[in-house]
Amino acid sequence: MINNFMGLIIKFFVLSIFYLGLIFNVNAANEDGSFAIKGIGSSTCSRYLDLMQAGESEAVFQFGGWMNGYISASNEFQQDTFDLVSFEEPDTLLVYVTKYCRAYPSHRFLFAVKAILKSFSDNRVKQNSKMITFPGQSKLKLYEETIDWIAGELKSKGFIEDPLPSLEDIKKALVKFQIEQGIDGKGEPTQQTLIALLRRHK
Repeated sequence: MINNFMGLIIKFFVLSIFYLGLIFNVNAANEDGSFAIKGIGSSTCSRYLDLMQAGESEAVFQFGGWMNGYISASNEFQQDTFDLVSFEEPDTLLVYVTKYCRAYPSHRFLFAVKAILKSFSDNRVKQNSKMITFPGQSKLKLYEETIDWIAGELKSKGFIEDPLPSLEDIKKALVKFQIEQGIDGKGEPTQQTLIALLRRHK
């Protein structure tokens, strides 16, 4: 099951890079395009990978914290954006970043994060969307806008017929989708499930 999850992440990552092209370029901060990168975000991808492989938990915590700070700043300054990350948890984001860094070891950690965020741009949460507790044992919380996205994808795949499905309807549809995909999720919007449903086609 873990191999299936990693396969989904790899497929999403590779296709995103293919379609977006040189998505690691940044907007120029001055006339010659240079700008200062603060903190651990200036580390190279190869350095990040070395620390990850060595199991340096403190370093992983620092990279994750820097990433979350960068995401918050990006949310503030990107137009028509409430949250660029519609459902991914930090650990999932770091898996994406790791795949990028393996492909581009000489790039800075910043550019890996920026690349992932740009690949999310089309499906970002644009408005201040309230968090909804999804029915299930895990009581996972998702943006209302993300739940609408989930419902739309399930409708397009024929798992939902009701034009105004309830959360329970969506959960039942997720069970069917998970069975089709070989995912053990019990109808809950797990990371593996949402990547398969929402990111796989990118």
